[in-house]
Parts: sequence; C-alpha cells; structure tokens
Amino acid sequence: MSLRELGIKLLLVHCCWLIIGRIIIGQPACFITGGSDLICDGSSTGWSAPDGMESWYWTGPGGFEAFTRDIIVSQAGIYTVIIIDLNGTNSCSRELTLYPELSPGSINTALRQFCVGGTAAIGGASSPYGPATGGSGSYYYTWQLQDGCTGDWIDIPATNLTSYTPAAPMVTTCYRRKVTDTECSTEAFTGFKKFEIFEDPVSQTIIPLPANLVVCAGIPVSATFTGGSGGFPGGTTDIYEYSINSGASWSDYTPGENISTTGMSGTGVVRVRTRRISIGVNGCNWGSYVTVTWSVNPVPVTSAIFHN
Repeated sequence: MSLRELGIKLLLVHCCWLIIGRIIIGQPACFITGGSDLICDGSSTGWSAPDGMESWYWTGPGGFEAFTRDIIVSQAGIYTVIIIDLNGTNSCSRELTLYPELSPGSINTALRQFCVGGTAAIGGASSPYGPATGGSGSYYYTWQLQDGCTGDWIDIPATNLTSYTPAAPMVTTCYRRKVTDTECSTEAFTGFKKFEIFEDPVSQTIIPLPANLVVCAGIPVSATFTGGSGGFPGGTTDIYEYSINSGASWSDYTPGENISTTGMSGTGVVRVRTRRISIGVNGCNWGSYVTVTWSVNPVPVTSAIFHN
C-alpha cells in the first residue's frame, strides 16, 4: 500500500470517529426520576428531569407546561420533557396513573321504627347494597352513630364490617358507615339509616259507671276509656274485655255497653279490663292490663205482710 492510500484510509477512519462521536455526544441522555407513577386521587407527586441542561420544557395533560427541571404532577396522563444542552436535544416521557376516587358503597337507608329494645341488621354487603369501591382497595370500615339524629357522629369501636346490627338504642338514632382508604388516608361516608324509637305502649284509663264500684243486683254497670300512649302511630290496638264471674273467664267488651248484674252477688264479681298492644313492631312490649271491678249486693229479701 502506498503512502497516499494509507493516508486516505487514516483520514476516512478519523472522519468516521468524528461523526460517531458527534452523534453520541450530541444527544444528552433523557430520563425522569423521583416520585411515583401511581398516586391517590387528590394527591400529587414530584418528578425530575436530568440535571445540568441548558433548558427543560415539559408538556402534559390538560395543557400542562413547565420550564423547570422539577415538576409537581397530579393529573393522570403522559408527561413529556424536552431537554437541551450545548451538545444537542433529546426527549422522554412518563405516565402518571391515579387511583379512582374513593366511593363508600351503599347501605340500606330505609326508615325503621321500633319500641325501646328493638333493633335489626343494617344491610351493606348484598345487592342492591355493597362495599366500598375505588381508591387503593385497602379499606377499613367504621360504623358511626348520631344520638337523636342530630349533632356529631360518633365512631363505634370494632365495627370493621360491611353490614352492622346495632345494640338496641334507647332513643331515636341514626347510623352510617365510614370507609377509610388506609393507603391514601382518605375517608368517605354512606347515607344514614334512621332507627325511630317509640316508648312502649301505655294502656288507657278506665272510667267506670257507677264510679263507686258498688251496685245492687239488677243495676247495670258500664265503662268508657280514655288516654293511653306509646307505640308508633298505627302500630297499636286496644283490647277491651269483661268478666261476670270474678275474672274466671273473659269476653270481648264494647266501650259504653251496659253489663247486666241481675241475679249476681259478691265482691269484685263484675270486671272490665283493657290493654294496649303492639302489632308487628320489633321490640315493643305490651301495655299492662288496667282493670276495674264492681261488687254486687243482692237485693234484700222481704216477707209479705197480710192484713185481714
């Protein structure tokens, strides 16, 4: 090989290395570091482009733009940064994903009515009701109550359940389910369930006639009724009964109806009683019997006197 040919080959090798070097050096390495690719709804994360650049230009969802090395992002989508240094330009991208918004699910919110001592399960697991959705999927449930359905909500301990059966409340009380996303530290609340509580039934007062409760045989007796309370409207009925054998047996009585005492005698032989009872209401006791009694005195036996 002549010196001329050798010189040409060396020149070509030198030029190639210059071109390769220019390509390698001219494109700065692009990467996005820091933060997270997956965040909770309503939160944000910080990302960084390479240091030492002449400039940075970020674009992203919703018209996002930034001209700094570091950015704070909160909207889901793909973010791209263009970097420029003295040797050239490059770009790279990173996608941000958000957990969906936390939903508390739903519970049965239909009104329930009870007397003191009544309760029932509050459905929250089976269709059409259900557990929480969205968020990170790491849930903790806490049932809450509100005395009188007003004021502050109070956590009920150890109630990490989708459905719940409360202890029988003494007063009208509302309940709801709180769900906490343990990873995202967010909370959501269902609608509320109202337990309307009524006092147990109280039986009516009896107004006897005659009021002195002592009659002579043959004089009828009767009774009317007033007052009474408790139970919920439409959920009670009053029972009226009478006895003419000192309470050994009882028959239905119509208020105000006369009861014959003909041929009777004895203490407390005629009786009338009433009781207010609940019909189909969870937890309601029945009112106590209220009774009045009459004593019946026999008609005196007189002898006939004959005059001649």
